[in-house]
Amino acid sequence: MSAARCQCKRSGIVRGSDVHLSVSIVRSERKKIHVISHLYTSNCSQPTPGEVSLAHHGVLFLDELPEFQPHVLDGLRQPIESGEAVIARANQRVSFPARFQLVAAMNPCRCGKATEPGFACPRMPNPRCMADYQAKISGPLIDRMDMVIEVPAVSAADLILPAPAEGSNEIGLRVAAARRIQARRYESRGVPVRLNAHAPPAVLDEVAAPDPAGLALLRDAAEALRLTARGYHRVLKLARTIADLDGTATVGRIHLAEALSYRGASDALRVAA
Repeated sequence: MSAARCQCKRSGIVRGSDVHLSVSIVRSERKKIHVISHLYTSNCSQPTPGEVSLAHHGVLFLDELPEFQPHVLDGLRQPIESGEAVIARANQRVSFPARFQLVAAMNPCRCGKATEPGFACPRMPNPRCMADYQAKISGPLIDRMDMVIEVPAVSAADLILPAPAEGSNEIGLRVAAARRIQARRYESRGVPVRLNAHAPPAVLDEVAAPDPAGLALLRDAAEALRLTARGYHRVLKLARTIADLDGTATVGRIHLAEALSYRGASDALRVAA
């Protein structure tokens, strides 16, 4: 079958009724600030891979998240769920691979000082300033985030502290070991995924079944945090991964408590949205 061509210098895999292009995929890291808008497809007559596809099997890092246009951010929802970006045009429909890890950063408010002691926003009270800024991120997008962590500013005193005992190399070894555990888990079950993040709900209920104490915690937290079905399964996936990092076969209360603590932060953002 002849392949449709475009002059844009892009690469990736395109799947559609009339477009079949393929190249090798390498792990990538795509860093973007809010000035770009072509996360899904570049601006040309023939749909071509955008940033989410160029980050396939890699990391898509979005800095200053609320500064992106709302329609750009909400367009991430479907690729996050399905692992592909679908572009529909008048005369064709193409699908790009988009199995990426989304990492985003943002300030608590536009000026970034709302949480500093003694600072008073000149426009409005600090809590309202923060809520207005964070409301630029929609609730459905926040619900797809596994971890939302508030990171305090680094002080000069922090910079002169000695380096932590566990460095990046040691952490990398633990992460690689956990990924091998997950790959073997799903391979032994004949499931075509390699990571907990991609496990279907039916399989997840088996491999991430909590112990009795963890189940009681999850039941109470689901009601208190008003977890959606998507949020519930994301908590289980994250708890299963935390247990894998600990080298533990069973998902316990401590693993669920840590996963829920990250979900609690995202719940606060969802209320603001």
